[in-house]
Amino acid sequence: MKILSKILLLFLLIPRSSYTQNSNEIIKDILITKTEIQLDSFSIIPSTLSVYKTDSLLSDESYLVNEIDAKIKIIDSCLINRTLTFRYKVYPVLLSKTYYNRKLNFIEAENRNSYWQRNKYVKNKESTSQLFKVGELSRNILIGNNQNMSVLSNIDLRINGKLSNDLKIQAVISDNNLPFQEDGSSYKLQEFDKVFIQIYNEKTEIITGDIFTKNKSRFLNYQRKSKGIVINNNRDLNNYKTSTSISMSKGKYSSNNFLGIEGNQGPYKLKGKNGENYIVVFSGTEKVFMDGELLKRGAQNDYIIDYNTSEIIFTSNNLITKDKRFYVEFEYNDRSYAQSVITNHQKFSSEKINFNFDFYSEKDWKNQNYLTNFNDEERIIIAENGDNKNDIFSSSVDSVSFSEDKVLYKKNDTIINGTNLIFYSYSVNPDSAKYQISFTQTEENLSNYILKEEGINGKIFQWIPPIIVNEDLIPQGNFTPN
Repeated sequence: MKILSKILLLFLLIPRSSYTQNSNEIIKDILITKTEIQLDSFSIIPSTLSVYKTDSLLSDESYLVNEIDAKIKIIDSCLINRTLTFRYKVYPVLLSKTYYNRKLNFIEAENRNSYWQRNKYVKNKESTSQLFKVGELSRNILIGNNQNMSVLSNIDLRINGKLSNDLKIQAVISDNNLPFQEDGSSYKLQEFDKVFIQIYNEKTEIITGDIFTKNKSRFLNYQRKSKGIVINNNRDLNNYKTSTSISMSKGKYSSNNFLGIEGNQGPYKLKGKNGENYIVVFSGTEKVFMDGELLKRGAQNDYIIDYNTSEIIFTSNNLITKDKRFYVEFEYNDRSYAQSVITNHQKFSSEKINFNFDFYSEKDWKNQNYLTNFNDEERIIIAENGDNKNDIFSSSVDSVSFSEDKVLYKKNDTIINGTNLIFYSYSVNPDSAKYQISFTQTEENLSNYILKEEGINGKIFQWIPPIIVNEDLIPQGNFTPN
């Protein structure tokens, strides 16, 4: 009873102690000489740790944190031999340490159902493998009187441990079937549908899955989110380091310049590299500058962003006027072609010389088109026209069977100023709605269609008759079925 009373008293005192003694933030400057460091002797309070290099906040992809043991694992090899600033709060105890007044095995039978066993601790004596696995797998069955039965599967798996005596692994595999991204109203973002596998030892590190490659130097700056593999290697001989990545890009890089509107805090719409209005920005890839100053994301900071609609709203911390100049760079979802990204960074340093080599390559796979299947005739037209964009349009009108789940059009004809014109109009009549059309946006008064509305099944376009000016037909729209 005495032991139980003391344990109960300890749990009652811990919340009060953490509230009264840990209200102050701890700040430490540490020179990083190895990839794994012991940050504190007490456990870190979750979500309170932030790491800075000089005055810039490092992203969560640069390191891993074990709050219970107060340990930090540096992932970005470029941070080695750099001084980092750590800001965090701690509990008044080390949660991984065992506290007791008297060893329980003297008075009680040994409890073999330990914490690690409950969390699927695996030890293979033959291969000297020691892995810690924790996660969950769930299946949801959806059924209704107006829909077919569907099954959704969610998985969240985390692996950490040793594959052998000198080889370690860390892995996160998550797929939650969520068709949205974070709304960008908070500073830190949690990503879904992510795969991250890291296998490493003291000299070599291999990372595969969802990777974040970046480089900041005098001659080459970039940062990209992609899916692929990264190989980092450190050699003790003459302090030689190399990093190579081969990946498939998730999207396309773009930048926007615009002026503020007097008294309008937003939303301000971001557009794609080719002027696309309807894009999805990848979370965490944007950098927003106002008059040359980098702004900070968050409802309590400078701006919030809706990644799904690519819209930015500025908070009241900065009042927007017509004299404010904005520059935004970001990465957005563009699946026109598969894109490969290859990077290489090498660094050699000695007492007399420092040598850095950086290589970056990004290109489309011309034969891996996601949106359109070109026939041989269309490929010949594209090859012969080269960079001439005005003569490579082809008709996108496709005759299909009627379906209530599609936006379909019927074919019409008319005569204007003696010219016979054929046009298409939106229809839900099974007898006439036989055409499915893809529209391309052009400049104003170069086409005969306009965007009428956003329907349930897609965008609906409307034909606008051209006007007659000096016996010429002048288009009044900005979309064409090509």
